[in-house]
Amino acid sequence: MSGDSERERVDWVDSEDRVLGQVTRAEMRRRNLWHRTVAILVQDSAGAVYIHRRSMEKDLFPGLLDLFVGGVVGAGEDYPAAAKREIGEELGIQGVPLEPLFTTTFESSETRSWIAVFRCVADGPFTLEPEEVEWGDFVPAGDLDRWLRLEKFVPDGTAVYRDLAGRRPDLFRMRARGPAADPGSDLALPETAGFHCQICGRWNPVAVDLTGGEHQELIEDCTFCCSPNRLVVTLDPDSLEPRIEVREP
Repeated sequence: MSGDSERERVDWVDSEDRVLGQVTRAEMRRRNLWHRTVAILVQDSAGAVYIHRRSMEKDLFPGLLDLFVGGVVGAGEDYPAAAKREIGEELGIQGVPLEPLFTTTFESSETRSWIAVFRCVADGPFTLEPEEVEWGDFVPAGDLDRWLRLEKFVPDGTAVYRDLAGRRPDLFRMRARGPAADPGSDLALPETAGFHCQICGRWNPVAVDLTGGEHQELIEDCTFCCSPNRLVVTLDPDSLEPRIEVREP
């Protein structure tokens, strides 16, 4: 990523989204310059939202979860072209219509960007680019706020989601595929933690049953080298935050 960022060029813009010049991606990060990005909400035909964990190779917010597929707009590239390119690179999505939603800004000590927000509907399966995405899956729209409380998400994507939910609440009303879920049921989150494989050392997401008790044991195969890992999971009784210890199988 560092070598690519020294070569990749992006448009440097001002706070009104006017192009001031072109710089390398690395310089943009070092100086925290205003630049252009895209964020694509990917939903399935029932309205579930595709979330993913960013690769540890990312130059911004590595390893955090994200509600949007997206990235930096290249030098001379327009927003729609960048959105089409990003969903193709990260998830292998091709030929799916992109719905433009709105444009907004995000500013922090780590990044300052104009963000063009899009939406597409695609049921998968997807082809993940390992340098971009470590893991991804659809989450029912009604579970998103619980995920945001229990997991660490990128701050810019979280801000965009809050903005979008206020503008278009209709997008987050689930359309049933079959029998409706019991609204009183407390569905366990399908993934809240991860572990480093004891053989290859790569990070793996793991499903933790938040209703399965404070102490759990399970065997998980590494998604990279297929080695089995015995996991001892301990849930904090108050926050339900999981702690995972990897032991010999």
